Amino acid sequence: MKNASNFKSIAAALLAGCVATAALVNPASAELPPPATGYTPFIPIVFPIFPIIKPLQESCEIRASGTPFTRTVTRDFHVFGYNGWSIDSAKLRYVAYTTGTYKYRLVVRHTNRSGDIITKSELKTLNLVAGTPVTSTALFGNSYVGNAFNLSISHEDVTGPGTLYMDESAGSCTNTATTATDGGAEGGLGDIGFEIRGDSTHALSEVVEYRVLANNKYFVTGRTAEKALLDGMPANFVRTGKKFKVPSKLVYGNTSDVYRFFAPAASTHVFVDKADHDMIVAIPSTGLVDEGADFATVVPDAAGTCPSWAPLKVYRSFRNAANAADRNHRYTTSEVDYNAMTFSGWAPEGVKMCAYSL
Repeated sequence: MKNASNFKSIAAALLAGCVATAALVNPASAELPPPATGYTPFIPIVFPIFPIIKPLQESCEIRASGTPFTRTVTRDFHVFGYNGWSIDSAKLRYVAYTTGTYKYRLVVRHTNRSGDIITKSELKTLNLVAGTPVTSTALFGNSYVGNAFNLSISHEDVTGPGTLYMDESAGSCTNTATTATDGGAEGGLGDIGFEIRGDSTHALSEVVEYRVLANNKYFVTGRTAEKALLDGMPANFVRTGKKFKVPSKLVYGNTSDVYRFFAPAASTHVFVDKADHDMIVAIPSTGLVDEGADFATVVPDAAGTCPSWAPLKVYRSFRNAANAADRNHRYTTSEVDYNAMTFSGWAPEGVKMCAYSL
């Protein structure tokens, strides 16, 4: 559903001549252990029916056979120095000592159980025979991890007729540790066997701000060819020196792709998420020209908080001029610039995106 406190409705935005970026909210569900107190994402992840196998990023040997050495799923396991730029899947070995159907979901947080949530897996179902271990792979829809190097992985939404256990690794690993049942102290226990797959390369877009001299407006773009075109017209378009880096479009499951429309009547561009893009396209005669996806962003929560793994706040100001042709949005990572725009009469609209870095 829409977060009405943060975003304008499509109808109101269209009447104003500009459409605001929207966000989808994922209702909270009962979880064990308790959810993190920090940033919680609310982008519903679409899990592919036929996933592409990503490169192996981190692992601790999964026991192939023999008697399992078990740890309850109330414990977390930490992964240190994660080198991948995304998490697409995680494989573990499970066992239970009561036959039946079990369900679980993996949750990845930054650093520890109190850290900001990065992503959640699909809900997995295991049909277990008492004492017989099985390996299970949970999918994350190729979720972006940004600058998170240390990960904490826990289980939530666990159900079943008995206790569900993770199996320890056949050996000892230097890149992982098992926690206490409250997600706290590490050490003193064997390492959990796992395999995590994701992207080795960083799909990143640099979004650059321009000043349009003809109408004294601001414009941002993450498109490489477009930046080269604008740089070739210095009499009309001038870089302001402001820029920020965000994930590339159509790559990561836990980011929101940002689509662009051109509004000829206002001679400006408006940016929306996919849900609003599809809604606008379905409305006849809006006068907006669909220019497709430009880049992606990590969406701030309802309080305007950005996660520790994509910490740079992108503020939005709106010049709500009486003449529609003078209306314009400006996006900036500088709180100083944002406050200056407010002082000069622009409407402050808060944090609307989270960037990886400048």
